[in-house]
Amino acid sequence: MKYTIRRAAEKEAEQIIALIREVYEGMNDRSLFAYDGEDADWLRQQMKAGGYAVVAEPDAVEAMNRPEGRIAAAGLVRFPKDDDEDLGRDVGLAEEQLAAVSYMEFAVVHPEHRGNHLEYEMICFAEQQPEAKLRPYMLATVSPANGASLHSLQKAGFRIGCTKEKYGGKLRHIMIYHRIKK
Repeated sequence: MKYTIRRAAEKEAEQIIALIREVYEGMNDRSLFAYDGEDADWLRQQMKAGGYAVVAEPDAVEAMNRPEGRIAAAGLVRFPKDDDEDLGRDVGLAEEQLAAVSYMEFAVVHPEHRGNHLEYEMICFAEQQPEAKLRPYMLATVSPANGASLHSLQKAGFRIGCTKEKYGGKLRHIMIYHRIKK
C-alpha cells in the first residue's frame, strides 16, 4: 500500500486527536502510550507555538474504504520552552544545550495500517523539517515494552539516552537523536 507523509494543517487537529483516542482506547496495554486526554485545542496550541504535526495518508483508493478519515498515522514534534520535565536534562545535556532540543511528542498508527513502517517514515520526515534541522537534538520517550516503537526510533537513528520513570511512574526509555552538522 502507498502512503503520503506530510505536515498536517491546524484544521486537522480534531481528526488527529480522534485517531489518538481510537488507538489508545483499543490498546490492550495502555501503559505503552502516555495519553492524558489532550484535545484538539492542545494540539492546535502546540502547532501555533512552532511545533508541527505529521500525518500519513493512504492513497485515494484505500482511503475510500475508511470513511471516518484518511489519516492512517500521526505524530507531533514540539519545541519545549523552560520545561520542568525537560527530557534533555534526563539524558545529561548541559543547560546551554536545552534550547537546541525538539521532542517527538507522540506517534500513533491506526491498527489497520500497522506493519507499513509508518512510524519510522513519519520520524524520518519529522527529522528533515527545517525547524528540526535548526536543533541538533530530537528526543522522544518510549516504553521498554513497546518493541515496535523502540525499533522505529532506533532505525531512524535514535539511541537510548537513559531509562527512568516518567508520566506518573511509567518506565520509559528517553531516546536521543543527535544531528551532526556537516
